[in-house]
Amino acid sequence: MKKNSTFKVLMVTFFIVVLLSWIIPAGYYQSGNYIGINDTIPVGVYDLVRVPVLTIASFIQYGVLFLAIGGFYGILSKTGVFYSLVDKVSKKYDKKKNSFLVFVVCLFSILSALTGLNYFMFILVPLFTAMLLKLGFNKLNSMTATIGSIIVGNISNILGFNVWGYISYFTGLSMTTYIYVRIILFVMLTVLLILMLLKLNKNDIKKETKKNSKKESKDTKEEVLIPLLESVKTKKSNVPFIVIFMILLIVMFISQYNWVYSFKIDVFSNMYETITNFKIAGYPIFGKLLSGLSEFGFLGNYDLVVMLILSGLLIAWVYNVKMRDAFDGFISGAKEMLPTAIYSMLACVIFASLLNMNDGQYSSNFLNTIVSKLSKTNEFSIANTTLISLFTSIGYNDLYTLMGNYSSLFTINASIQAVLLQGINGLVMLLSPTSILLIAGLTYNDISYKEWIKHIYKYALIALGILIVVTFILTTLI
Repeated sequence: MKKNSTFKVLMVTFFIVVLLSWIIPAGYYQSGNYIGINDTIPVGVYDLVRVPVLTIASFIQYGVLFLAIGGFYGILSKTGVFYSLVDKVSKKYDKKKNSFLVFVVCLFSILSALTGLNYFMFILVPLFTAMLLKLGFNKLNSMTATIGSIIVGNISNILGFNVWGYISYFTGLSMTTYIYVRIILFVMLTVLLILMLLKLNKNDIKKETKKNSKKESKDTKEEVLIPLLESVKTKKSNVPFIVIFMILLIVMFISQYNWVYSFKIDVFSNMYETITNFKIAGYPIFGKLLSGLSEFGFLGNYDLVVMLILSGLLIAWVYNVKMRDAFDGFISGAKEMLPTAIYSMLACVIFASLLNMNDGQYSSNFLNTIVSKLSKTNEFSIANTTLISLFTSIGYNDLYTLMGNYSSLFTINASIQAVLLQGINGLVMLLSPTSILLIAGLTYNDISYKEWIKHIYKYALIALGILIVVTFILTTLI
């Protein structure tokens, strides 16, 4: 089980933080100013168990969401349309595999760059992973084309509220600040990813051909085990599923993207208010029926869970799947996704450790001290901004919390710093064991962390070089 390797990496990272907490004095930021407490706040022996438990308790929303995604595909497998659709796509693109690979990369990276809704997009991952694996791509390339593309879309995010929206909210910059630069950066990084994948796939084909030529037998190569995909066949049309799935995705996107803060679009807020305030004989019937549902643009991960469950039940009803079989399918899919759910929560163990540190009055930790040493300058520096973005992104894998804590540090040439911050944060999420999306992808595909780093490090280095060059050009233009 390569998940054991991921667990080891997570625990090693945690113990490094434990060690640093004993060595480096803690401090906190107040009104943009760093205040040291001249003492350490170490992670104690009791906390070695307590903090991981707190991590799961505090970040359970991610675990529940991944379980719901697994359950949704478990129900889908019972209908047979999941296997049928994957089989049809694999046959249709058997001679055009690279074209399909390019399509998947573009789809995931564009959606990510425009929405920034990473966990919403993970709903698409099992479907397209199954298609890529069925077409013969290996797990590493399949994960790169899906999870990797989502993260690349974050490195050069264009209009995603959960990335640039947060930066804009805390810095006062416009959502369109340097948007043409970000678009150019996005195109360069996406093309780079496509070229890397095409080259790797070409090498894989050569290796496979060479390997098969040495065999005396011409037996068919063993089939790769595809997560969440059961060999349940059906002659029923895929159209109802595709229609329901597309409607689900559109509703999820509209409901999670914050239109008000991004573009001052309040049509969905007004629509929600009109519906919930509508009265029949003086009674707000829809307001009562929709009790607990927030207005569109403000829905969270738990709302996605509810939508997934309802959509799964609707699909089961449309395809005449018995309720008992649908329930069994949901449990089976959730059970298969359980390791992904657990590891996605454990990826937040460093975040939880930092939040757990305090001096009795303020949330103080050693990371603030490190950042304070790097930020002691009144001039913009690519090196300093890069290092600050690096350390804070590793510690806080939630960009909203990161910006809430350190936005005062990104004020000198704020627009350039924002572009660099977003890029470094994305690169950290592509490489760091504190990246929820990365750890979820590795666990789901049963890929070791070591394999991933070996696979992606060259791309990350080139992407970092491109990001720094673009930042340097921007500084020379001001």
